[in-house]
Amino acid sequence: MGEVYRARDTRLDRTVAVKVLPPHLTANPEIRAAFRARFEREARAVSSLNHPHICTLHDIGEQDGVDYLVMEYLEGETLAARLARGPLPLEQALKWAIEMADALAAAHRQGVFHRDLKPANVMLLKSGTKLLDFGLAKLRAKEAAVVDVSQLPTEADGLTGKGAILGTLQYMAPEQLESKDADARTDIFAFGAVLYEMVTGRKAFPSRSHASLIASIMQNDPPPITEGVAPGAVDRVVKVCLAKDPDDRWQSARDLLRELERIAAGEAAPRRSEAPAAPLPEAPPKGRKRQLAPWAVAALAVMVAAGALVSVRRQGPAPPADTVRFLVEPPENAVFRGLGPVSDFLAISPDGRKLAFVVMQAGRRSLWVQPLSSLDAKPLAGTEGAESPFWSADSRFLGFFAEGKVKKVEATGGPAQTICDSPGRLVSATWGRDGVILISTWGESGGTYRVLASGGKPEQVGKGLVWSWPQMLPDGRRFLHLAVDEKTHTFQARVASLGSDQVIALVQARSKTLFAPPIEPGRPAHLLFLREGTLVAQPFDEERQRVVGEAVPLVDQILNISTTGSATFWVSESGVLAYQSGAQVSRLVWFDRNGRELGAAGTPTGAVSGLRVSPDGQRVAVSESDAQRKATDIWIYESQQVRTRVTSDPGAELMPLWSPDGRGMALTYSPGAGPPPKLRVKTAWGMPGIGEPVAEQEGVQWPLDWSPDGRFLVYFTVSPKRGLGDRDIWIVPVQGERKPIALLATTFDEGDGAISPDGRWLAFASDESGQYELYIQPLDTSATPKLTGERKQVSTSGGVTPRWRRDGKELFYISGDGHLMAVGAKLGASAEFGAPRALFRAHGIDYGAAPDGQRFVMDPNAVAGARKPVTVVLNWQAEMRARR
Repeated sequence: MGEVYRARDTRLDRTVAVKVLPPHLTANPEIRAAFRARFEREARAVSSLNHPHICTLHDIGEQDGVDYLVMEYLEGETLAARLARGPLPLEQALKWAIEMADALAAAHRQGVFHRDLKPANVMLLKSGTKLLDFGLAKLRAKEAAVVDVSQLPTEADGLTGKGAILGTLQYMAPEQLESKDADARTDIFAFGAVLYEMVTGRKAFPSRSHASLIASIMQNDPPPITEGVAPGAVDRVVKVCLAKDPDDRWQSARDLLRELERIAAGEAAPRRSEAPAAPLPEAPPKGRKRQLAPWAVAALAVMVAAGALVSVRRQGPAPPADTVRFLVEPPENAVFRGLGPVSDFLAISPDGRKLAFVVMQAGRRSLWVQPLSSLDAKPLAGTEGAESPFWSADSRFLGFFAEGKVKKVEATGGPAQTICDSPGRLVSATWGRDGVILISTWGESGGTYRVLASGGKPEQVGKGLVWSWPQMLPDGRRFLHLAVDEKTHTFQARVASLGSDQVIALVQARSKTLFAPPIEPGRPAHLLFLREGTLVAQPFDEERQRVVGEAVPLVDQILNISTTGSATFWVSESGVLAYQSGAQVSRLVWFDRNGRELGAAGTPTGAVSGLRVSPDGQRVAVSESDAQRKATDIWIYESQQVRTRVTSDPGAELMPLWSPDGRGMALTYSPGAGPPPKLRVKTAWGMPGIGEPVAEQEGVQWPLDWSPDGRFLVYFTVSPKRGLGDRDIWIVPVQGERKPIALLATTFDEGDGAISPDGRWLAFASDESGQYELYIQPLDTSATPKLTGERKQVSTSGGVTPRWRRDGKELFYISGDGHLMAVGAKLGASAEFGAPRALFRAHGIDYGAAPDGQRFVMDPNAVAGARKPVTVVLNWQAEMRARR
């Protein structure tokens, strides 16, 4: 029923949530008048609710024709999102249920009824639960004479059209379906449905259509909660809540609260010294159960459809009934993890029954598989360090890239097998029906290669097809790919054939382009690609090998658009679509050592990375994406209002690194196609351009740190023959001959490095123990730079991104469980370290540390993409036809 924004209340200096009513609900003057009258009346009632488990309404108003609500800002997840992962432990379910019942009791005492209680309107925070949208989600029947707004819910993410209406109906009491007045007992019915779902993990009234759902609510009782799941007392409470007749339910939320508290305390019945709050009504006899005649069920279904139709006329066609959406979230205490804008992290099996995705958990990356018929994903052994998963044509095997090799593993588990050494860094791959795998790689040797799934040496099949994202077409001979036009340097989706030099350009596209066969006879195939950040589908004539007709928009704001063609959407042959969507806008915030926000360090307009604080502690340098220019530039933030652009060249300027005197800057530059990112140095960051190249060397170059005297630059490299899981640390003189020297070039991954303020020690991260840990080793730069002496392990439970305090008395890093850690240090001829101490939970692994170690700049939105669920759409083509 609205769009919600995170905002800043500048008068009271607090973060708030602002809910804005969309135009399609307020375009009609009569509807808008009804909304405004309701808001003004109920805002007064809701604002009187001061309860720890009710989201506070701060303000209500109108500006320039836009109606809005200002509410308390909450960080957490909805109960609906949590239940998508399965039922709750009984103790947790009772704790949260007691908090919800307490909130209902407080509201009912003020005469405020929720009328839309459901898991999507319950937020789970560290402090407990918060009920949302009290009294704001529904209109009374007399106020909805123009349109049946009672069927328009406050939608949860990922629910639209039919799914959203069905989601609200699931928790409606019989009297609501009969358009009778709602009171406290209506909320109690919804509470019972929610509690049932919390304990069992199942809907109380599952159904496949509106009509059958309505009939189920009116006539049926949910299956009993078994004794093994919860005590019989819980089942009895739920049954009383879900009584068809309001008179047979608990008559107040206070009575319900008392009963739940007794159950939680292990009391089977009230103590003798207490009188029962209210007698439990007996189960109604069979003849008393409400019956709904077939004509009434049909009439109610027509009413629901009519309400939806009115909404559709204002919002566009609703998706057909056979289009279904749901969310897939990363496993507990984990995030989805690709390796930057190059590789994919998820793939759908061709039969559309399973998802494979890369997960980062406890500092380790591995491959997981989740059947769409299950709520649980399982890790695959032997896939440590995996990236870029791809399926075999029969959906039995998963291919992936790890340790510089292309590997495969059965989707049901088993030993991982090596297919071949990768000829470069794997971007993506496709596995044809005849056992041929096409591999897309990058770097100087980048291109498209062919290898048999049974193993062998990769054979290059096309030149100049860098960032190609190949996809085999059904004939097993032709394949789609993304290529760079050598003359215009623009991206094109093309089709090529094995054994032929013929290449046909299809469309201009800045992303991978995927083929989707028709799922119904007589329908065309489609190509899916991004156009200005929107996922579109365009009909494709397979026989003539050309696009036909107009592209139809499917989803806005697909995540992770990049200059490499990567984007977070996937499609199967069977009509399953998956994607991550949402705007990528960062926040730059200063935090103290306890994790408290001290204020904004800047207000970016895009996504930022590579946060670094200047040597004087007054400025923050970042690389920031520019969606309009389709480029990434270096910016310096002096305050929330003052910022300066350092670079403005096409392509991407990344990872700014202040010189020790704060005047110059090192960075890495990527033109966007062809050559990999290379080191550059600007002697003065205010000078135009991207600086001078420093180290002539194969592969990626990424700046890490300067020596305190400014003579040397430490960076990591990635050879095209190895992946980002095998980085090496190098050092190069900034002046003179500029000959690169390897400091750490092993079979392990060393990708983070920081030189101590006295210049005598190098702190670095390595995965030699099986997970990333932080080490320190003596560094000699008196002649030819080299590491000497014995290394010491500093971290104890994972560690990356080291940063030194300016006086060398502390070393900071991010632990394996995501905390910013501090380690006391005594440096000299030897180095001594204290026990690591957690300061606070960090926002990702990218951060900047002030020289005195008292402030840290982070982006609280940094991990939003990694934690954001994947939306899965079944039969997306049916919905697309409805939108045409």
